[in-house]
Amino acid sequence: MTRSKLVKSILIVCVIIATLCVGIVTLNSKDDTAQSFTPIYQLGNFDKSLISQSEIRKLLKKTYYSGKDVSGFSSIPLYSAPNLYNMYWVLSLNKKLGNDIRDFKDLKELQKISGEFPLSNPNYIELDNLRMITGVYNYLGSPGNNETQIKKIISEHFDNESNLYFWKNKDESMEDKISATNVVLSILNNMNSLSTVKEVSSVKGQLIKLFNNDNYFTNDDINNTIINNGGPIIISLMLLGVTPDEDSIKAVYKKRIDWINYWNSFERKNDFYSLMVLNQLIKINTFFKLQLSVENSYVTSYFGDNGSFEGMGYESINSTEKESLNIEPQYVDMLLNICQSTHFEFPFKKELLQYVNDSIEVSFVKNGDVDITMDDNYYGLKIANSFGFPHDKAKVLQLLNSWVIKNVEEDSNIHDSYKLQQILYVLLSYKELEESFPSTATIENSVVDYLNRLEYKTYPELVETISEYKTGLEILRLLDSKIPKTTKQKIKSILSDEKDNKQLFDNIIVTDISEIIGLLNDNNLSKLLNQKITSSLGNLRFKGGYKQRVGPLGEPDVYSTAKALKSKKVEISEKDKIEINSFVLTLKSDHNEFKLSQTGSTGDLKAIFELLQISSYY
Repeated sequence: MTRSKLVKSILIVCVIIATLCVGIVTLNSKDDTAQSFTPIYQLGNFDKSLISQSEIRKLLKKTYYSGKDVSGFSSIPLYSAPNLYNMYWVLSLNKKLGNDIRDFKDLKELQKISGEFPLSNPNYIELDNLRMITGVYNYLGSPGNNETQIKKIISEHFDNESNLYFWKNKDESMEDKISATNVVLSILNNMNSLSTVKEVSSVKGQLIKLFNNDNYFTNDDINNTIINNGGPIIISLMLLGVTPDEDSIKAVYKKRIDWINYWNSFERKNDFYSLMVLNQLIKINTFFKLQLSVENSYVTSYFGDNGSFEGMGYESINSTEKESLNIEPQYVDMLLNICQSTHFEFPFKKELLQYVNDSIEVSFVKNGDVDITMDDNYYGLKIANSFGFPHDKAKVLQLLNSWVIKNVEEDSNIHDSYKLQQILYVLLSYKELEESFPSTATIENSVVDYLNRLEYKTYPELVETISEYKTGLEILRLLDSKIPKTTKQKIKSILSDEKDNKQLFDNIIVTDISEIIGLLNDNNLSKLLNQKITSSLGNLRFKGGYKQRVGPLGEPDVYSTAKALKSKKVEISEKDKIEINSFVLTLKSDHNEFKLSQTGSTGDLKAIFELLQISSYY
């Protein structure tokens, strides 16, 4: 799901859910003179009683990404479930590092996570999915509670004519069946169940026949023989306990020794495929009690002269030139295996250990590519700075500079409200980092041009237009730029003309209108609209918070409540404070997640920021 679609879906949830409880907030019609505007970057301190240091540390670890050159915060992991692929490979790395997962304090939580993965997942081929699930069980020392069901699924993949397993159907090639059989045997081995499945005996006999067939051990195609045929045959026999001493394979043993020695010297490149082949060769060589020789210079080439652990493997395995903010654990696992097999010191062992520990701590939710939005990054940065969470300022600044180059210097035109919003958060982020924004004049002209191009639309489109005017004026205030008279007049005329629009003033957008009045510093608008705004907020109050719209549907949500309280158009009594605090506490789940509303979905970094700030708004 894209970031924009995600935000829209969140807002819809806040609107449609019904509730019947009513709360009380005392309102006061403030002085009708224009109120001084308080920019959002000058707001108060966080309520640190709402969340502990350890909880906020875990939350920020989930959302902070660091690459070679850039770093930043993203809300995506907050909505993400534990990722099976990530969990399988991270636990594999943990084992290779010599760590005992049984020493992990939240082992029971990890075992609970492993039990929640579905046995059938559209994102993975069924047998591969089972291989990873049972692999996780094995790493955690937990047998799971679905062994019978897994064996039943496996039995449905058996072909009694070839005495091998298949991926999807019996008509597959012998090559496919050999690889499928290798995976099935790995699944059974993970469950310590090789001796309990009756088909295994016939599978063993068939694999021995294949081992004695020269057609599967050729010297012409490394992918065909090492990855797809001869290699999986030998590895499967190893799983079944077959050794070179057995009479059934002695006749061709010398041929197979010649075969593996030939491929041990294959032409190696610095890429993911060569890593995969080398890892396969390492396994095969153990069958023949041989030691694969890998030159130190070759292993070093994977790290480079100025190598970095950040983003390791992602570009290689995903064929992308974009800098990755994630580690590719399978790639690192294979590289670590080569290092350990050749007694080469892995140069980033400290960073690897930290990555493994962090991945376990955040429940394996960080996986794949991630695009950092400027609003996510700003709110993450604000929370991190408040709680003293360590982050790389230089890399965050580079993230901002890169965004400005692409979205301002190379294309200064503002096409839509989303880009306008992102510009605001870029500016706020530079201010948070105490750095100067590099393209002030360009942005000023673009923002004014965009505001002047906005059309006068009727409700409900008018709501977005008003929000755009507020955002644009905030940007001009941050740039310390004067608002052109024509722009001022256009906005004033729209707000004056809409003063009797009941639908408009039954919406939390009235808080944006209030901010616009402050940004314009217009006493006439203040006198005309302040009482209406105060009255509207009274109609939006509900059960200790504020709703997005007046009406029987909907419930209080984080964004609307924060907007209402920030507007300073309401006076809050001690009783009201108790009700607001109670409302805030209902938005924190047992798993230390924060929801947008009592029955809503998980909140993003902005929602968390607003929740932590709410007590400073009154």
